[in-house]
Parts: sequence; structure tokens; C-alpha cells
Amino acid sequence: MTTIHKTRKSTHSHQHSRRHFLVSALAAAIAASTGAVHAQEAASGPLEEIAVTGSRIRAPGLTAPTPVTSVGAAELGNMAPGNLIESISQLPQFFNNTTQNNPGNFFQSSGSGGLNIRGMGVNRTLVLLDGRRSTPTNRVGVSDINIFPEALVERLEVVTGGASASYGTDAVAGVANFILNKDFDGVDTHVQGGSTTRGDNENWEASFAFGTDVTDRLHMLFSTEFFQQNRVFTFDDRNWFQSFGTVTNPQFLATGQGPRDLILPNVVSSRTTLGGVIDAPGSAINRLQFNSDGTLTPFVNSDVAAVNTGTFSQSITNGGSGTLNSNLRPTLAPEAERGNAFTYWDYDVSDNLNVYVQGLWGKNQSTSTNLGGVFQGANRLVIFKENAFLPESVRQTMEAEGRDSFTFNRIGGPDDLAATAFTKTESNTFSGTVGFDLTIDQAGFFQDWQVHSYYQAGRNKQRGRQQGGIRLDRLSAASDAVSDPATGSIVCRAALIDPENFGNCVPINLFGAGNASQEALDYVIDFEPGQTITTPLFFSDTGFDLGRELTYETQEAKLIKTNTTEHLFELSADGQVYEGWGAGPISLATGVSWRREQLTTIVLDPTNPSADPSNRPVSNPSVRPAIVGSAALLRSAVMFSNVPNLKGSFEVKEAFGELLVPVLSDAPFVQQLNLSLAGRFADYTGSGTIWAWKFGGDWQINDELRLRTTGSHDVRAATLAERLDSLGSSGSFTDPEFNNSQFDATVIIGGNANVAPEEADTVTVGAVYQPAWLSGFSATVDYYRIHISGAIGQLGQQRIVDDCFAGAQNLCDLIDRDPVTNRVQLIRNVFLNIAETQAEGIDLEFNYNASLDLFGGGAESLNWRFLGTWLNENSITNPGAPKVEQAGETGVLSLPEFKFTTNITYNNGPVSVFLQERWIDQGLLDGDETTGVEIDNNRVRGAFYTDLRASYTSETSSGGSWEVYGTVTNLLDENPPVTAGFSGFTASSIQTNQGLFDVLGRRFVAGVRLRY
Repeated sequence: MTTIHKTRKSTHSHQHSRRHFLVSALAAAIAASTGAVHAQEAASGPLEEIAVTGSRIRAPGLTAPTPVTSVGAAELGNMAPGNLIESISQLPQFFNNTTQNNPGNFFQSSGSGGLNIRGMGVNRTLVLLDGRRSTPTNRVGVSDINIFPEALVERLEVVTGGASASYGTDAVAGVANFILNKDFDGVDTHVQGGSTTRGDNENWEASFAFGTDVTDRLHMLFSTEFFQQNRVFTFDDRNWFQSFGTVTNPQFLATGQGPRDLILPNVVSSRTTLGGVIDAPGSAINRLQFNSDGTLTPFVNSDVAAVNTGTFSQSITNGGSGTLNSNLRPTLAPEAERGNAFTYWDYDVSDNLNVYVQGLWGKNQSTSTNLGGVFQGANRLVIFKENAFLPESVRQTMEAEGRDSFTFNRIGGPDDLAATAFTKTESNTFSGTVGFDLTIDQAGFFQDWQVHSYYQAGRNKQRGRQQGGIRLDRLSAASDAVSDPATGSIVCRAALIDPENFGNCVPINLFGAGNASQEALDYVIDFEPGQTITTPLFFSDTGFDLGRELTYETQEAKLIKTNTTEHLFELSADGQVYEGWGAGPISLATGVSWRREQLTTIVLDPTNPSADPSNRPVSNPSVRPAIVGSAALLRSAVMFSNVPNLKGSFEVKEAFGELLVPVLSDAPFVQQLNLSLAGRFADYTGSGTIWAWKFGGDWQINDELRLRTTGSHDVRAATLAERLDSLGSSGSFTDPEFNNSQFDATVIIGGNANVAPEEADTVTVGAVYQPAWLSGFSATVDYYRIHISGAIGQLGQQRIVDDCFAGAQNLCDLIDRDPVTNRVQLIRNVFLNIAETQAEGIDLEFNYNASLDLFGGGAESLNWRFLGTWLNENSITNPGAPKVEQAGETGVLSLPEFKFTTNITYNNGPVSVFLQERWIDQGLLDGDETTGVEIDNNRVRGAFYTDLRASYTSETSSGGSWEVYGTVTNLLDENPPVTAGFSGFTASSIQTNQGLFDVLGRRFVAGVRLRY
């Protein structure tokens, strides 16, 4: 991404729209809107212009047709204090970024800052630091921007069209390039602290940046930053949480009329409680629940709905016994901390040659509370009549009925199985870079050429600890407690049958909340401290065997060690190749690169040392499993945690070129007309050769109006995780082989070494308008459409079973059936080139800058910026299935049809006030449901947020300055909309879309900054 320094302009952005807005919005833009670059004169005189080209070509006075949004460091700091990712998440082009408060998969992230342009996936956004690809910071290949040296970031440039040909084969949705101020000279340090107005989520941040000329030719930079926040897992004073959920409509059950489901407050489970519910249809003990003291009472259904298969399905408006999910203490914000250190040294060998070395270290750590185990439905427990903790009345009833056992629904609560459960990830990244920049004034036809080359080596070490994870193998044995016939004491039946493996088993009483002994909890929750484990280093998915063993000691229930390494070399050059062309000089950028990435994951799990899919929690078949269904088939003995050992790598060799040809200038209706072309060839190990290309046209009609268009063919090869991963899970499905009866099986959510690259075709059309009649105003509009064919994705277990039955033999190969019963035992839900995805919309930006004289003083200015996005389409089409439209879904997906961010900055001498308004449009709870048919209300209301920042800056006698500032986020304390119907005993139990809406409420930050 090349930038040219001239006269500062506040740059541009571009956003989306629904189809019925497209024609009118484009016409309106060409007539009187839309701009990506704007120039103005502030009260103090002309400012330096930053012309963002979105190209590798340096072309003074020329602009490329690629849509680009640029945001300066000051504006990023104003938009959200604390974390860089929080600021960028305010930009409408980004949907569902991964943040510390919305980290995504625990074993793939440590609360990282992953960027997601267009909502097409974080792995389809290419992240650059000073034009260079950044080191991956997790197993899925995503870069964490929170480790970047924020104190030295000068601006962010976002290319919002396909950019694979120019920047790399992963830039399907776009590119985010963080430009550093490498000429920084002086000291910039700040410290700040804050919390919510409810007194939680306390946080603080400090940074220090230093730059100086060591000699006339040697310049150095150094920066370091630290951030910490406390966790929040309470709904105190947050009255928006009322345990909303979906219940079956009694009228629908009785008559088939009316909406099938209702959304109601105070919804509880119809299956389980913290003390446990007996599930024994046809028995006198059926639906009896255990009180906290172990006594029995009938489970009470509410009067709203008596039958529902969902996790939550009862309203307690008029009573009900089920567990309310506010008892589960879900994490609203994790405990998190991060730190980074950055250094950069460059040396002018001559006037034309500069060499540099750069080092970056970053750490992210995040800790969240964990659920203590959900045993219901397919994962319910089995209780045998010999259980020594069972009330005698229940045992007598079972004897009278000839019943040997019953199933038992229970969830772990804070008094027992969830008492100490948490997950913790720590990510450490180091990246080192050496390179040079060479200027060649003239060499034959080649004029004003610059040659750039660098080598970069990076490594990320991620450690995921699951403390308090329930050992399914031990719970299975401990919950089957019997009386020892020799001593009469209560022991584990498994200890009598298999003392070698279960001699240390401690029987557990799960009847009633809080009745389990501490010794039993210690046995089923944790490994013994310092236990020595010897495991073969076998990678089941790749067949890779190191031929040796690894010995380690562990004090955690489960430890996942993931190492990602990257080596990268690039050589590029750009300049003019022909100056005599009538419309202007022809410019060229070209280069080659080589990259190698490697991923290694070791799972330190004493119950499953080799991550062998054949391993099961119960090692002795004579020991009766006390857990039924798919939970008993999980490859890992720790509930909710299945990550395999794996190792793999790939290399890619690339060659690229970009050409800018001025076609016409100073003609009627043509002030300047340019054509740009780009191409890239890449050769991947495992994916083969890939071509990407791009063409574009830029038509400057006059001083006020510019039109632009691009077309590109972009590509993305599968990540190492998509090729190698193999996460174990449990899943339910209906089987056509057995009259669509429902079954449970182990599901391997896995990688596929043979998955092919996905290909995307992107079109953008836009206009830039800078009217002479309104100095300081500019506007842009850009239409885009991105179509991906052969998108890498997963079909899901149900689709695999159904399509296999319909004759898709290739999918039958993904299913293992019992050779005797023909029942499905295992389904491999691997990554395939299965889908077509498409995103379409319109980006808008308006900018206005003016000098004022309202209060005197001669230093008043007003700056206004509006960034808006209409999302007309974000769809997925799988073979043989109808298109699934996701645009407008805000229940679980974070894809509102329209959202905008607008801000006004008022400056008057030392005083600056920044006011920001953010709007997230109303949406659908579920795009597959209709209000009044499947659900009574399928709408999710919109949300409007107001943020305010005020600062006072004073000059010091030594030539520096100090600034005091305060920021209030969500000033009006806007409550998040309820997205009921998707609640459950999971991290989403907070019953709103935490990735889209603010769940913490009003919060403030105050700080001081010193510059000199």
C-alpha cells in the first residue's frame, strides 16, 4: 500500500446497501455525494495531505481505483480507549471481529484482535504491519493486532476490495495495513484507568514510546505497552438480563394454531436442575428432582409449556423448577492482560540505501469461567439401583418395577462441579525482521525506482489450560458408587472390578447441589499435582510420528501447547518504466516472495496421550459407563475439550506485478483517465498453483468528481488448521437408514489435506465527489460484490448422513458404521470445497472540515465524519441446497443490514471534544423463521450508542506538552437487545449477541499523556 505525502486529506471509506438502494444510491452519489479523499484548510493553514492509493505503485498525483479507508491514530484513540481492536470494531466495514470480550473458540484464541472485513471470516482478511505480512498468532493463522505497537501507529489503511493480486493470496475480503511513524522523534507516554459505572471491569493501560537519532545516519525507535482488565460474570445492576428464552406455545401444542414458539422472560430448563432430575419414563420416580439437601420433590412444570426438546423451554412466570441460567455465572468480560515491546533501527548506508532491523514481542492472556458440566439429553448420566447414595425409597420403587437403572439429568453448579472451573490461554509472539530500501534515480528507461527487500521470522507459542475440566472417565466411575461387600463402606464399583486403574477412585454424591465431598470433586475435576505422563508423539491426522516419547509433568486438567512459526522473504521494486507517454508516465511494481508456515499442537491429557480417535474414557470394558450417548464416546476425557495432536507445514512461492497506465488526460470530460492491472502467481505445497489478477479504471472527470471501478479474481488456500485439525465433539442426527430415528455419535470436526483453494471474483464501482461550492467537504460511495466459489467449509453431520443416503458415495466415506448393527459410530465433518458465498453492498463516507470563530481565540475547528454500510447480501449456497441468506441476522450472526459510525470533533485551542454516535440496525433472530409462524417475534431491535471524549492539552516550558482526558463509552447506558431463543448452558447464556452489542453498559476511562 503506497502513500504519497502532499497536503493532508482525511481519506476515505466505503460501505454496503440492499439491492433496492443500489441504483438510487449510486446515482445520488455521482450527483451529490461520496468521497474517499478530502482536502481542506484548517484555521491554522494548509495541512499535509495523505493520498492513499491502495496500490504498491508510487504515483505522485495519481490515485488507484481501489477503495481504501484511512483512519489516523488520533481518531482511532478517540473512537475507543484501551485496545486497538475495540477502535477498529467501530468501523462499519468490519463485522464480528474477535476481541478480548468476544474471543471465539478458546483453543484458537487468547482474546486476540482478529479482523473480519465484510463478515466473511477472519481468515479472509490479510493483516499487514507497514506493508509486511504479520506473524500468525494462533492455530487458524490469524494475526492479533493487539500486539502491534499502538503508540507508534500513524494510521490504518483498509483496502475494502479484493486485493490478492497486489498483496497476497489471502486477501479475499480485503487488507488492513497498519502504518507506523518510523520517523518519530521524542517521547510519548501515557497512563489511564477506568471501570464501568457499576464498579466492575476495572482496567488500566500504560505505554511508553521513544525515538531519536543516535547519529546522523542511525535512527532508533522503542515502545512498550501494558493493559489489564478484571473479569465480569455478574448481572448485578444490569436489568436487561431477565433469562429470556424460547418456549413452545401451548396453543400450538393443543391446536396447531398460532406461532410455534414464544419468547418469554424467566425461562428455565425443562430437563434439569442443579440438584438433578430423574428421567425414567413410565416409572413412579420419573421427573422427581433432588433438592439441595438430597430430598426428593416432583419437578414442577410451568403453565406455559410442558413439552419441549430444547435446552431451555419453560417459563417460570407462574412457577417452574428448572435451572435459571443466571445461576451459571457466564462471563460477560474475561480477565485479560496484554503487553508488547517493539524496537526498530534503521541506518542510512548512503543517500540511496537504508537498512533496518525490527523486533516485535507481544503477549496476550485471557481467563474465563467455565461451565462445570452439562449432563442431559444425549449426555445424561446413568444411575444404577445399587448406588449407595440413592434414597432408599427410590431404590425400593426401582426394585418393585424391575428397573435396574435410570438416566439422570444434571448440571454442575457453583457449589460442586463448577466451583473452580475456568479456562486460561496465554499467547506469546515474537517476530524479527531485517531488510533494506534502495532508491535508484535512473537506470535506462527505469526512473525513480525503489527496491525493497526483507526477511522475517516469527513464532507464536500458545498455551491453553483448562482448570477444573470434568474428567469424564473419572466421573463415569465415581458416580457409580456402591457398598463394599467386605467393609460396607461406599466405594466406586470400578475400584472393585479394576483396582489397577480405578483403585484411587473416590465415590461422588450427585444427588442435590453441593452434596459431593471435596475429595470426590478433587478426583473428578483435577489431575494429581505433578503427575508424570509419558506419551508417544503421534499425529493421527497426518500420520507423522517422531518415533520418540515426550515426558512431562502436569498440574492442569488439560494443557494444549500450540506452536506456529513463519519464515518470509520478499523482494520488490517499483517505479516508472516509460515517461514519454502523453497522458503521464507508466509505472510498474513487481516482486517475488517465499513463505513457510508450520503448526504443531501437543495435547497434554493423561487420559488421551496420543489423541487417538479409538481412545475412550472408560478403559476397561467390564466397567459399566455411567455416561450415555455421545459424551461417553468423546476422544478426550475432559468435557467440552477435544483438540488433537497434529503437525504440518506448507510453503508458498509467489511472483507478482502491477502496472499503472495513464490512458488519457486533459480531454473533454476527462481530466485524467488511468488503467491499472495486477497479477500474482503462487505455488502452494498441498494446494498447487494459484493465479490472482485484478484490473481497474480511475476516471477523474473534473476537479470535483472522480469515478472508479475494479474487477479482481482473488484466491485463498486452506490454512493449516483447515488441512490438519481434528476436534472431537458429540452430535445428534436423524438417520434415514432407520426411518429418521434420532441418534448420537462422535463427530470429528476435522481438516482435509486435499481441500483445494477457494476462488473469489470481486467487482467494485464507486465515485468520489469534492464540491467546489462547499470547501472542506467530500463524499464517496462504493458498490461491491464478492462471489466465492469452492468456499472452504463444512456440511455438518446431518447433511453428511442425508446426502450419503441419497447416493453421495464420497460422503459415505466420511461415516463409520457398526458392522453388525449398521448404527453410525463416527462422522467426519471435515473441511470441503462445498459452498458458494456472496457478499454485496454499498459503502458510504462523508467528511467535512471547517474552521470556526464561535468563541474567539483563532484556533477553532470542526471536523465531521460519517462511515456507513449497507449489507445487501451475505449468503451461503451449498450444493443441492437453497441459498441461505445471512444479511440482517443479528441474533447469533453479527450481520446487520445497515450500521454507521459518525463523529464530530470540536477543537478550540487546548480543548478538544469528540462526540461519536454508532447505530446497529434492527435484524432477525433467525433468518429461517417467520414472525407469527415459527416464532411470535423474530425481530431483534437495533441499538444506538453514544460515546464522548474530552481533553485539555497544555504546552510545557521545555517544548513538550501534557494532556489530560476522559472518555465515556455508551454514555446513555444503552441496554443490549435480547436475542432469546439461542440461550443455553453455554457462553452465550447471556442471551444477547455479545459479538455485536455492548453488554457491560456505561463505562469511563481517565488518563494523562505526556509528549516531548
